Amino acid sequence: NEVAARHPGGFAVRLHVLGDFYSPEYVALWAMALQFYPMLRVFGFTARWDDEIGLALRELAKHSRFKMRFSGHLGKNGAIVVAPGENIPDDAIHCPHQTGKAKSCGSCALCWHTDKTIAFWQH
Repeated sequence: NEVAARHPGGFAVRLHVLGDFYSPEYVALWAMALQFYPMLRVFGFTARWDDEIGLALRELAKHSRFKMRFSGHLGKNGAIVVAPGENIPDDAIHCPHQTGKAKSCGSCALCWHTDKTIAFWQH
């Protein structure tokens, strides 16, 4: 409530720098948070795809304020890892921050604004 009060114009939460979604109920918690806090935007990465949690996440990702990147998925909202020097698939975009075209993730926000797969260098 405090963060919402300080940022009535909106704020973003980056989920799971370490870890991942652990249950469909946890996904539902974020769906409820989006309903309760209209200024909330959520962004993150997940390795979930075909299980019950992944299906719930793909459904929630239809929400305009919930953006999820699916690790290892080449396609809509995908995120892949490539070795340095490896060719990036034609239908993917290399992370602008990693290539020096963006100062930081926060100043870029390409992951939030495009549905194209984002390719990241392995590190």
